[in-house]
Amino acid sequence: MAKMSREQGLMTVEESSQLRQILSTSNERPFISVVIDGFMRKEFIIEAVNSIRNQDLNENAFELIVLRAFDDIELDKQLTQNKAKIIDARDISLGKAISYAVEQSIGEVICFLDDDDKFQPSKLSRVYDLFSADPDLCYFHNGQIFCNENSDIISNFKLRKENPGMLKFENRGFMNLASSLIKTGRYIDSLWFNLSSISVRKKIFNGKMDFVQRVTSHPDDLMFYLTFSFNGKASMLNTNEPLTVYRVHNSTTSIVNSTDSTSLNKIRVKQYKDFSTSSGVFTEFMHGTEVEEYTLARYSHDLAAFYNTKKEALSLIKQTLKLALKDKFRLVEFDWKKRFSTYFSFIAFALFYAVSKKIPAVNSISILFPGIESFRR
Repeated sequence: MAKMSREQGLMTVEESSQLRQILSTSNERPFISVVIDGFMRKEFIIEAVNSIRNQDLNENAFELIVLRAFDDIELDKQLTQNKAKIIDARDISLGKAISYAVEQSIGEVICFLDDDDKFQPSKLSRVYDLFSADPDLCYFHNGQIFCNENSDIISNFKLRKENPGMLKFENRGFMNLASSLIKTGRYIDSLWFNLSSISVRKKIFNGKMDFVQRVTSHPDDLMFYLTFSFNGKASMLNTNEPLTVYRVHNSTTSIVNSTDSTSLNKIRVKQYKDFSTSSGVFTEFMHGTEVEEYTLARYSHDLAAFYNTKKEALSLIKQTLKLALKDKFRLVEFDWKKRFSTYFSFIAFALFYAVSKKIPAVNSISILFPGIESFRR
Protein backbone atom coordinates (compact mmCIF):
# COMPACT_ATOMS: atom_id res chain seq x y z
CA MET A 1 0.00 0.00 0.00
CA ALA A 2 1.64 3.21 -1.15
CA LYS A 3 -1.01 5.64 0.10
CA MET A 4 -4.31 5.61 1.94
CA SER A 5 -7.11 7.92 0.80
CA ARG A 6 -7.51 11.22 2.67
CA GLU A 7 -11.26 10.75 2.26
CA GLN A 8 -10.91 7.85 4.70
CA GLY A 9 -9.23 10.17 7.21
CA LEU A 10 -5.86 8.41 7.09
CA MET A 11 -2.37 9.82 6.64
CA THR A 12 -0.07 8.88 3.77
CA VAL A 13 2.60 6.30 4.51
CA GLU A 14 5.30 8.98 4.20
CA GLU A 15 3.56 11.34 6.65
CA SER A 16 2.82 8.65 9.22
CA SER A 17 6.38 7.30 9.01
CA GLN A 18 7.81 10.75 9.77
CA LEU A 19 5.38 11.20 12.69
CA ARG A 20 6.30 7.77 14.03
CA GLN A 21 10.00 8.59 14.02
CA ILE A 22 9.42 11.79 15.98
CA LEU A 23 7.04 10.26 18.56
CA SER A 24 8.79 6.93 19.10
CA THR A 25 12.09 8.61 19.97
CA SER A 26 10.60 11.37 22.14
CA ASN A 27 8.06 9.39 24.21
CA GLU A 28 9.29 8.14 27.57
CA ARG A 29 6.54 5.55 27.80
CA PRO A 30 5.82 2.85 25.18
CA PHE A 31 2.81 3.66 23.04
CA ILE A 32 1.92 -0.01 22.44
CA SER A 33 1.62 -2.96 24.83
CA VAL A 34 1.78 -6.39 23.17
CA VAL A 35 0.06 -9.13 25.21
CA ILE A 36 0.88 -12.76 24.38
CA ASP A 37 -1.55 -15.25 25.88
CA GLY A 38 0.67 -18.26 26.56
CA PHE A 39 -1.91 -20.64 27.96
CA MET A 40 -1.63 -23.93 26.12
CA ARG A 41 0.97 -24.02 23.38
CA LYS A 42 4.34 -23.14 24.91
CA GLU A 43 6.20 -24.78 22.01
CA PHE A 44 5.32 -21.77 19.85
CA ILE A 45 5.78 -18.92 22.35
CA ILE A 46 9.43 -18.13 21.56
CA GLU A 47 8.56 -17.93 17.88
CA ALA A 48 5.79 -15.48 18.76
CA VAL A 49 8.19 -13.45 20.92
CA ASN A 50 10.79 -13.39 18.13
CA SER A 51 8.17 -11.98 15.77
CA ILE A 52 7.76 -9.09 18.22
CA ARG A 53 11.49 -8.50 18.52
CA ASN A 54 11.83 -8.47 14.72
CA GLN A 55 9.44 -5.53 14.31
CA ASP A 56 10.55 -2.53 12.25
CA LEU A 57 9.27 -0.18 14.98
CA ASN A 58 11.69 1.37 17.49
CA GLU A 59 11.71 -0.96 20.51
CA ASN A 60 11.16 2.01 22.85
CA ALA A 61 7.69 2.41 21.36
CA PHE A 62 6.34 -0.89 22.67
CA GLU A 63 6.48 -3.30 25.60
CA LEU A 64 5.89 -7.05 25.76
CA ILE A 65 3.69 -8.84 28.32
CA VAL A 66 3.43 -12.65 28.39
CA LEU A 67 0.63 -14.48 30.19
CA ARG A 68 1.81 -18.01 30.93
CA ALA A 69 -0.04 -20.82 32.65
CA PHE A 70 2.80 -23.29 33.21
CA ASP A 71 6.22 -23.65 34.85
CA ASP A 72 9.24 -23.58 32.56
CA ILE A 73 12.47 -22.12 33.95
CA GLU A 74 14.27 -22.14 30.60
CA LEU A 75 11.36 -20.42 28.86
CA ASP A 76 11.13 -17.79 31.61
CA LYS A 77 14.84 -17.10 31.16
CA GLN A 78 14.35 -16.54 27.41
CA LEU A 79 11.35 -14.31 28.04
CA THR A 80 13.30 -12.24 30.57
CA GLN A 81 16.18 -11.88 28.11
CA ASN A 82 13.63 -10.49 25.66
CA LYS A 83 12.54 -7.90 28.26
CA ALA A 84 9.11 -9.45 28.62
CA LYS A 85 6.90 -8.89 31.64
CA ILE A 86 5.71 -12.30 32.82
CA ILE A 87 2.29 -12.69 34.44
CA ASP A 88 1.52 -16.02 36.10
CA ALA A 89 -1.90 -16.95 34.70
CA ARG A 90 -2.23 -20.38 36.28
CA ASP A 91 -5.57 -21.25 37.84
CA ILE A 92 -7.29 -18.07 36.65
CA SER A 93 -9.80 -17.54 33.87
CA LEU A 94 -8.95 -16.09 30.49
CA GLY A 95 -10.84 -12.90 31.35
CA LYS A 96 -8.98 -12.37 34.61
CA ALA A 97 -5.65 -12.95 32.86
CA ILE A 98 -6.53 -10.34 30.22
CA SER A 99 -7.66 -7.86 32.88
CA TYR A 100 -4.38 -8.29 34.81
CA ALA A 101 -2.38 -7.71 31.63
CA VAL A 102 -4.39 -4.59 30.76
CA GLU A 103 -4.02 -3.20 34.29
CA GLN A 104 -0.25 -3.71 34.24
CA SER A 105 0.22 -2.44 30.70
CA ILE A 106 1.77 0.96 30.07
CA GLY A 107 0.82 1.49 26.44
CA GLU A 108 -2.15 3.48 25.20
CA VAL A 109 -2.82 0.80 22.58
CA ILE A 110 -2.93 -2.95 23.21
CA CYS A 111 -2.12 -5.57 20.58
CA PHE A 112 -2.98 -9.17 21.38
CA LEU A 113 -1.05 -12.17 20.09
CA ASP A 114 -2.13 -15.79 20.58
CA ASP A 115 0.75 -18.01 21.61
CA ASP A 116 0.73 -19.95 18.33
CA ASP A 117 0.47 -16.97 15.97
CA LYS A 118 3.04 -14.40 14.81
CA PHE A 119 3.19 -10.77 13.73
CA GLN A 120 4.58 -9.64 10.40
CA PRO A 121 7.56 -7.23 10.81
CA SER A 122 5.43 -4.20 9.88
CA LYS A 123 2.51 -4.98 12.22
CA LEU A 124 3.40 -2.68 15.13
CA SER A 125 4.58 0.20 12.97
CA ARG A 126 1.26 0.07 11.12
CA VAL A 127 -0.65 0.05 14.41
CA TYR A 128 1.50 2.93 15.66
CA ASP A 129 0.80 4.97 12.52
CA LEU A 130 -2.95 4.46 12.59
CA PHE A 131 -3.60 5.04 16.30
CA SER A 132 -1.22 8.00 16.69
CA ALA A 133 -2.76 9.73 13.66
CA ASP A 134 -6.38 9.26 14.79
CA PRO A 135 -7.12 9.78 18.52
CA ASP A 136 -10.69 8.49 18.01
CA LEU A 137 -9.52 5.15 16.60
CA CYS A 138 -10.28 2.49 19.22
CA TYR A 139 -10.38 -0.75 17.24
CA PHE A 140 -8.26 -2.02 14.37
CA HIS A 141 -8.66 -5.43 12.73
CA ASN A 142 -6.20 -6.56 10.05
CA GLY A 143 -6.00 -9.48 7.64
CA GLN A 144 -3.97 -12.66 7.92
CA ILE A 145 -1.75 -15.08 6.07
CA PHE A 146 -1.68 -18.69 7.20
CA CYS A 147 1.03 -21.14 8.15
CA ASN A 148 1.17 -24.73 9.40
CA GLU A 149 2.69 -26.02 12.63
CA ASN A 150 6.14 -25.98 10.96
CA SER A 151 5.71 -22.28 10.09
CA ASP A 152 5.43 -23.03 6.37
CA ILE A 153 3.10 -20.54 4.65
CA ILE A 154 -0.10 -22.13 3.35
CA SER A 155 -0.85 -20.16 0.22
CA ASN A 156 -4.11 -21.90 -0.73
CA PHE A 157 -5.81 -21.70 2.67
CA LYS A 158 -9.06 -19.71 2.71
CA LEU A 159 -11.55 -18.78 5.39
CA ARG A 160 -15.23 -19.42 4.81
CA LYS A 161 -15.99 -15.97 6.18
CA GLU A 162 -13.64 -13.76 4.21
CA ASN A 163 -12.34 -10.39 5.38
CA PRO A 164 -14.60 -7.68 3.88
CA GLY A 165 -11.64 -5.38 3.18
CA MET A 166 -11.30 -1.67 3.90
CA LEU A 167 -14.04 -0.43 6.24
CA LYS A 168 -14.03 2.51 8.62
CA PHE A 169 -17.06 3.07 10.82
CA GLU A 170 -18.19 4.38 14.20
CA ASN A 171 -19.25 2.34 17.22
CA ARG A 172 -22.89 2.93 16.43
CA GLY A 173 -25.10 1.72 13.61
CA PHE A 174 -24.14 -1.93 14.11
CA MET A 175 -27.25 -3.34 12.42
CA ASN A 176 -26.82 -1.13 9.35
CA LEU A 177 -23.21 -2.24 9.01
CA ALA A 178 -24.14 -5.90 9.48
CA SER A 179 -26.98 -5.72 6.95
CA SER A 180 -24.82 -4.03 4.32
CA LEU A 181 -22.12 -6.69 4.72
CA ILE A 182 -24.64 -9.52 4.41
CA LYS A 183 -25.95 -8.03 1.14
CA THR A 184 -22.46 -8.33 -0.30
CA GLY A 185 -22.15 -11.93 0.86
CA ARG A 186 -19.83 -11.16 3.76
CA TYR A 187 -20.25 -11.65 7.50
CA ILE A 188 -20.15 -9.16 10.36
CA ASP A 189 -18.18 -11.59 12.53
CA SER A 190 -15.33 -11.49 9.99
CA LEU A 191 -14.50 -8.15 11.61
CA TRP A 192 -13.39 -9.78 14.85
CA PHE A 193 -11.91 -13.07 13.61
CA ASN A 194 -8.64 -13.96 15.38
CA LEU A 195 -7.48 -12.12 18.50
CA SER A 196 -3.97 -11.78 17.02
CA SER A 197 -5.44 -9.54 14.32
CA ILE A 198 -7.03 -7.11 16.80
CA SER A 199 -5.55 -3.94 18.32
CA VAL A 200 -7.55 -1.71 20.68
CA ARG A 201 -7.16 1.54 22.55
CA LYS A 202 -6.90 0.84 26.25
CA LYS A 203 -9.73 3.17 27.23
CA ILE A 204 -12.40 0.75 25.92
CA PHE A 205 -11.82 -1.27 29.11
CA ASN A 206 -12.79 1.67 31.36
CA GLY A 207 -15.61 0.68 33.69
CA LYS A 208 -15.87 -2.79 32.14
CA MET A 209 -13.22 -4.76 34.02
CA ASP A 210 -15.83 -6.63 36.04
CA PHE A 211 -17.32 -7.95 32.78
CA VAL A 212 -13.90 -8.73 31.32
CA GLN A 213 -12.90 -10.80 34.36
CA ARG A 214 -15.99 -13.01 33.99
CA VAL A 215 -15.27 -13.95 30.37
CA THR A 216 -13.92 -17.49 29.92
CA SER A 217 -13.67 -17.76 26.11
CA HIS A 218 -14.00 -15.81 22.84
CA PRO A 219 -11.63 -12.92 23.62
CA ASP A 220 -11.81 -11.69 20.01
CA ASP A 221 -15.59 -11.24 20.32
CA LEU A 222 -14.97 -9.48 23.64
CA MET A 223 -12.79 -6.75 22.08
CA PHE A 224 -15.37 -6.02 19.40
CA TYR A 225 -18.26 -5.81 21.85
CA LEU A 226 -16.24 -3.69 24.29
CA THR A 227 -15.62 -1.16 21.54
CA PHE A 228 -19.27 -1.12 20.43
CA SER A 229 -20.43 -0.61 24.00
CA PHE A 230 -17.90 2.16 24.68
CA ASN A 231 -19.66 5.23 26.05
CA GLY A 232 -18.21 7.78 23.68
CA LYS A 233 -16.99 8.21 20.14
CA ALA A 234 -14.93 5.28 18.94
CA SER A 235 -13.78 4.80 15.37
CA MET A 236 -13.30 1.24 14.13
CA LEU A 237 -11.13 0.24 11.20
CA ASN A 238 -10.91 -3.03 9.28
CA THR A 239 -8.40 -3.77 6.51
CA ASN A 240 -7.26 -6.93 4.76
CA GLU A 241 -3.57 -6.07 5.20
CA PRO A 242 -1.93 -9.43 6.09
CA LEU A 243 -0.17 -8.23 9.25
CA THR A 244 -0.78 -11.43 11.24
CA VAL A 245 0.46 -14.97 10.61
CA TYR A 246 -2.29 -17.34 11.78
CA ARG A 247 -1.12 -20.86 12.53
CA VAL A 248 -3.43 -23.66 11.39
CA HIS A 249 -3.01 -26.88 13.38
CA ASN A 250 -5.02 -29.27 15.53
CA SER A 251 -5.01 -27.27 18.74
CA THR A 252 -6.03 -24.12 16.85
CA THR A 253 -9.60 -25.35 16.77
CA SER A 254 -9.42 -27.68 19.78
CA ILE A 255 -10.25 -30.71 17.64
CA VAL A 256 -11.15 -33.67 19.80
CA ASN A 257 -10.65 -37.06 18.17
CA SER A 258 -11.15 -39.60 20.90
CA THR A 259 -13.46 -42.49 21.71
CA ASP A 260 -12.71 -42.03 25.41
CA SER A 261 -16.18 -40.90 26.44
CA THR A 262 -15.09 -39.80 29.92
CA SER A 263 -12.39 -37.39 28.73
CA LEU A 264 -14.55 -36.24 25.82
CA ASN A 265 -17.44 -35.43 28.14
CA LYS A 266 -15.14 -33.51 30.48
CA ILE A 267 -13.90 -31.41 27.57
CA ARG A 268 -17.46 -30.80 26.37
CA VAL A 269 -18.62 -29.79 29.83
CA LYS A 270 -15.76 -27.28 30.19
CA GLN A 271 -16.29 -25.86 26.70
CA TYR A 272 -20.04 -25.63 27.27
CA LYS A 273 -19.49 -23.77 30.55
CA ASP A 274 -16.91 -21.43 29.01
CA PHE A 275 -19.03 -20.70 25.97
CA SER A 276 -22.31 -20.19 27.83
CA THR A 277 -20.61 -18.06 30.52
CA SER A 278 -19.00 -15.74 27.98
CA SER A 279 -22.20 -15.52 25.94
CA GLY A 280 -24.07 -14.46 29.07
CA VAL A 281 -21.49 -11.78 29.83
CA PHE A 282 -21.60 -10.41 26.28
CA THR A 283 -25.39 -10.16 26.23
CA GLU A 284 -25.35 -8.60 29.70
CA PHE A 285 -23.05 -5.70 28.89
CA MET A 286 -24.72 -5.23 25.50
CA HIS A 287 -28.07 -4.93 27.29
CA GLY A 288 -30.05 -1.90 26.16
CA THR A 289 -28.07 -1.45 22.94
CA GLU A 290 -29.13 -2.20 19.38
CA VAL A 291 -26.76 -5.16 19.44
CA GLU A 292 -28.48 -6.94 22.34
CA GLU A 293 -30.96 -9.07 20.41
CA TYR A 294 -28.47 -9.74 17.64
CA THR A 295 -26.05 -11.04 20.28
CA LEU A 296 -28.77 -13.28 21.72
CA ALA A 297 -29.66 -14.60 18.27
CA ARG A 298 -26.06 -15.23 17.30
CA TYR A 299 -25.12 -17.10 20.44
CA SER A 300 -28.32 -19.13 20.47
CA HIS A 301 -27.48 -20.21 16.94
CA ASP A 302 -23.84 -20.99 17.79
CA LEU A 303 -24.82 -22.90 20.90
CA ALA A 304 -27.24 -25.00 18.86
CA ALA A 305 -24.47 -25.81 16.38
CA PHE A 306 -22.06 -26.55 19.22
CA TYR A 307 -24.40 -29.13 20.71
CA ASN A 308 -26.32 -30.40 17.70
CA THR A 309 -26.37 -33.95 19.13
CA LYS A 310 -28.00 -32.89 22.38
CA LYS A 311 -31.71 -32.54 23.05
CA GLU A 312 -31.12 -28.94 24.19
CA ALA A 313 -30.28 -28.13 20.58
CA LEU A 314 -33.92 -28.44 19.50
CA SER A 315 -34.95 -25.81 22.04
CA LEU A 316 -32.10 -23.53 21.01
CA ILE A 317 -32.97 -23.90 17.33
CA LYS A 318 -36.55 -22.87 18.13
CA GLN A 319 -35.32 -19.77 20.00
CA THR A 320 -32.93 -18.85 17.20
CA LEU A 321 -35.57 -19.19 14.50
CA LYS A 322 -37.95 -17.02 16.51
CA LEU A 323 -35.37 -14.23 16.64
CA ALA A 324 -34.13 -14.75 13.10
CA LEU A 325 -37.64 -14.46 11.65
CA LYS A 326 -37.56 -10.75 12.46
CA ASP A 327 -36.37 -8.84 9.40
CA LYS A 328 -33.45 -7.14 11.09
CA PHE A 329 -32.06 -10.40 12.45
CA ARG A 330 -31.92 -12.26 9.14
CA LEU A 331 -28.20 -11.57 9.20
CA VAL A 332 -27.82 -14.40 11.71
CA GLU A 333 -27.82 -16.66 8.67
CA PHE A 334 -26.93 -15.61 5.14
CA ASP A 335 -30.09 -16.83 3.38
CA TRP A 336 -33.14 -19.02 3.88
CA LYS A 337 -31.75 -21.91 1.85
CA LYS A 338 -28.63 -22.09 3.96
CA ARG A 339 -30.60 -21.61 7.17
CA PHE A 340 -32.98 -24.46 6.27
CA SER A 341 -30.16 -26.87 5.39
CA THR A 342 -28.32 -25.98 8.61
CA TYR A 343 -31.30 -26.62 10.87
CA PHE A 344 -32.26 -29.75 8.94
CA SER A 345 -28.78 -31.15 9.52
CA PHE A 346 -29.04 -30.36 13.25
CA ILE A 347 -32.31 -32.28 13.54
CA ALA A 348 -30.98 -35.16 11.40
CA PHE A 349 -27.92 -35.52 13.60
CA ALA A 350 -30.01 -35.31 16.76
CA LEU A 351 -32.36 -38.04 15.48
CA PHE A 352 -29.44 -40.20 14.35
CA TYR A 353 -27.79 -40.12 17.75
CA ALA A 354 -31.11 -40.68 19.50
CA VAL A 355 -31.76 -43.78 17.36
CA SER A 356 -28.19 -44.99 17.81
CA LYS A 357 -28.80 -45.36 21.55
CA LYS A 358 -31.70 -47.72 20.87
CA ILE A 359 -30.24 -49.88 18.08
CA PRO A 360 -26.90 -51.64 18.78
CA ALA A 361 -26.01 -51.92 15.08
CA VAL A 362 -26.44 -48.20 14.51
CA ASN A 363 -24.64 -47.39 17.75
CA SER A 364 -21.57 -49.28 16.52
CA ILE A 365 -21.55 -47.08 13.41
CA SER A 366 -21.94 -43.84 15.39
CA ILE A 367 -18.69 -44.35 17.31
CA LEU A 368 -16.83 -44.00 14.00
CA PHE A 369 -17.74 -40.30 14.07
CA PRO A 370 -15.48 -38.51 16.61
CA GLY A 371 -16.74 -35.48 18.49
CA ILE A 372 -15.45 -32.26 17.00
CA GLU A 373 -15.36 -29.03 19.02
CA SER A 374 -14.76 -25.85 17.04
CA PHE A 375 -14.06 -23.18 19.64
CA ARG A 376 -10.74 -21.96 20.99
CA ARG A 377 -10.44 -21.99 24.79
